[in-house]
Amino acid sequence: MKIGVVREIFYSSSRNILFLIVMAVCGLWGTKLFVSIAPWRVTEICLAALVAFLGGLVVWVLLRQQPIFQKMVIGMLGLVLVGIAYGNFLFFNFHYEREFPPIEGYLYEGDIQCGEECSTQKRQKALRALARGSQAYSNRLLNFLDSITPNSDLLSTANAFLASRFQFYDYPTAQLPSNLSWSEDPYDDRSWNYRLHNMDFVVTLVRAYEKNGNPIYLKKAEELILDWISDNIQYVFKPPSAFSWYDAGTALRLMNWLYFFEVWKETQSEDLQKVETIFRAMLGHASRLADENFYAHHHNHGIDQDRGLLAFSLMYPEVSQASQWKELALDRMSQQVRFAVSPQGVHLEHSPHYHLYGMRQLHRTRDFLINWGVSHSLIVELQKVLPLMATFVPHVVKPDGYLAQIGDTPTKHITSYREHLAGFSKEVPLLKELMESGRTKQTKNVSQVFLDEGYVIIRDFANGQLDFPSSFYLFFSAGAHEGRGHRQADDLSFIVSNGGRELLVDPGRYSYKHDAGRDYVLGVAAHNTVVLDGVSYKGYKTKIHKIETHKKYTLIHASHKNYSGFEHHRWLIFIRPELILVIDRLLPQGNNSQRLPMGTAHRFEQIFHFAPDLEIASGFQEVGVRIQKKGSSHLPVLRLMQLGKNPPSMRIVTGKKDPMQGWHSTEHAKLVPAPALISRLNGQTAEFVTLLEFRNPEKDSMEAGDKDRNYEFTSQENVLLIRWLQEGSMRQLDVDVQIDKVTLN
Repeated sequence: MKIGVVREIFYSSSRNILFLIVMAVCGLWGTKLFVSIAPWRVTEICLAALVAFLGGLVVWVLLRQQPIFQKMVIGMLGLVLVGIAYGNFLFFNFHYEREFPPIEGYLYEGDIQCGEECSTQKRQKALRALARGSQAYSNRLLNFLDSITPNSDLLSTANAFLASRFQFYDYPTAQLPSNLSWSEDPYDDRSWNYRLHNMDFVVTLVRAYEKNGNPIYLKKAEELILDWISDNIQYVFKPPSAFSWYDAGTALRLMNWLYFFEVWKETQSEDLQKVETIFRAMLGHASRLADENFYAHHHNHGIDQDRGLLAFSLMYPEVSQASQWKELALDRMSQQVRFAVSPQGVHLEHSPHYHLYGMRQLHRTRDFLINWGVSHSLIVELQKVLPLMATFVPHVVKPDGYLAQIGDTPTKHITSYREHLAGFSKEVPLLKELMESGRTKQTKNVSQVFLDEGYVIIRDFANGQLDFPSSFYLFFSAGAHEGRGHRQADDLSFIVSNGGRELLVDPGRYSYKHDAGRDYVLGVAAHNTVVLDGVSYKGYKTKIHKIETHKKYTLIHASHKNYSGFEHHRWLIFIRPELILVIDRLLPQGNNSQRLPMGTAHRFEQIFHFAPDLEIASGFQEVGVRIQKKGSSHLPVLRLMQLGKNPPSMRIVTGKKDPMQGWHSTEHAKLVPAPALISRLNGQTAEFVTLLEFRNPEKDSMEAGDKDRNYEFTSQENVLLIRWLQEGSMRQLDVDVQIDKVTLN
């Protein structure tokens, strides 16, 4: 063999081996780099590296066989390099510069003629000034924070965080790795990860340090913040979680960091690099909160964003934009208050829980601004709004002391809101009683109407014969305010408590998971109303037409046009102290049956949901059911009868999964089976005439109940007549739905 041939083979093999070595080294180095940037996506990165390596082998073979591929690959590599360069440009300019801005221009002005050494001196001087300051700032901030661990649990909770054990909501404590990826979600509940990113635990650790002086708590808080900065700012395409830069979460996290920073910076006079790192991250948070594209207009999250921006701008007035940010936050919050709270003081996010949450937001903001000596018209607005909001609270407390579960309201006792209501007992004396025991000495009947807000609340004490826990309570909902969150499809629905127990219930909040349970509680079929063709709706065309309160009865007439082509009218007449008549009419919009093609049939289902501790016993009449406590042989707590000319078919559903029906939420992220009664009519229009008779099992007997309550129903066009014998006397109810007139003899 000639020497030239041998040399060619040797060099060819060497080039191939070198190519493979270079490709492998670059692949390993690149994989390590991307894993360091995005450790929460290590599996996807390793898989992509493997695919790239195999692709490289294919390219290597093609390059050996076809020289033309060499030019193509070189061209493709050029395009890839351009793409990488552009991606780096976006990464460092769009994310890094926005979320981790340099302090130059914020704490001191840069000077081109100053030089590098001069610029360094300016930066260090600004950081030293920042590291000095009064810890009293943290004391002013504490009561402004969203979540504070009680003193009694402070050290035990802080010790759990030291061991990376985290507990949120009603879930068991979760053991997380010491080096968080910040994508952790051990219970597949986005709310859990949301709480992780809010970083309330930082304040708990700092307060533990303040209590016993052990620096291990402060060191752990520092490590968690620096780790968050590393993982949630230095990312390529996406941060590790949807809550890394979530509107409200960003604000709540910033406020928690501010508390930490004020205490921690006193220990960092020699390590200005960490001071700069954390302060730059806080600057990035404040900058994003001031960004109109990031701001949650017309939502309670926006109020939290303004709170965070206010706290930062007031605590660090030396920042060049602080004054501008303060005015921006105050002006935006003023707009939010006018949008979110009605003139009667009702928070319009359609949830008693969020009424109280919003009340706490505004109460803390007012006190915070006063403590900082801020002068602004917002304070005057809050001084007027907050007492009005407090007057609404007693109306949303059920006889058992729990909040009415309207909209996204969890199962919470009013006494757990003491902090929200502190300071308002003088304006609303009933609040003091409610905060102490969840009940009041009130015995006066109440029919409270919030017409513009869309609520009617009835509380009846049977002429003083009943105490607060045993009273009758009804909450009727027709609140539809476009753009407000936490509303469910509950138009014309109502809930009822009587005789010391819940009877008709709403589904509750459940959770904010993206799952079938959340879809269920949001949908119309989970509420006490009428479902058209088995589908829900999203709309705000709801109206209360008339409210009439009489010593013998209360009339409510409301409607909605949220079903395409249909309008649903509901008349509810509460006949004191123990009857409710519900009339549901579903007609084509404009009351024109010719709008529908001949022969078109629709499915109309009137649904009533009962408390989980009740059961439905059918059969006492063809069109009626008894509702009684589970396992009880006593008289039913409620009888429900369908009285219309065309009686609907009736079926009972409890705990059905597909489709979901017959569920109620009593704890976070949990649904329990609860009986639902579904009455069905088919046709082009529908009319349900439903009578609900409430009973007291401790006073009445089964035989007397059935004998005394034999109801006769007749109707003629728009006039409905019901007659029944009660305590030896014949009573008669006439309802003219055309003119909303009730006559009761």
